Amino acid sequence: MSVGDTLVQLVLIVGNIFVLSIFAILKFLGVNSYKTDSYFGFDENKEGKQFVFNLLRKCLLIIVGLIDLILMIKSRKDEYKADNFALENGYGSELVEVLYTFKKLDLGYKPTLMERLKSSHPHLDKRIARLEQRLETETA
Repeated sequence: MSVGDTLVQLVLIVGNIFVLSIFAILKFLGVNSYKTDSYFGFDENKEGKQFVFNLLRKCLLIIVGLIDLILMIKSRKDEYKADNFALENGYGSELVEVLYTFKKLDLGYKPTLMERLKSSHPHLDKRIARLEQRLETETA
């Protein structure tokens, strides 16, 4: 893992802790503010607070989901870089053999769209095709 990947992982962990902290604070304030509102004479309804809490929660979940999606795209690009590194150092045909072995172990499983989006590795067929194309152009 490179320094950039470590930094991205650290940002993701800290971001998740931050989001969870916001959820906890909102939940705490949402639960306890019902008692204090009636004490201070405010006449806010419980449904309005619940709507705001749910809206904030959904917005935060969308942001976290987008960050995860961006990280998975970066991870797939890093896998292609690793493939190129193996190819440039003379291990391209060996890598293709290993990927074919992995493909046999897949037993023809077809991932769904969401599984492909959340995957940290590119699809094996794409990696194999890319490597084979580069091997052909180098030998020609």
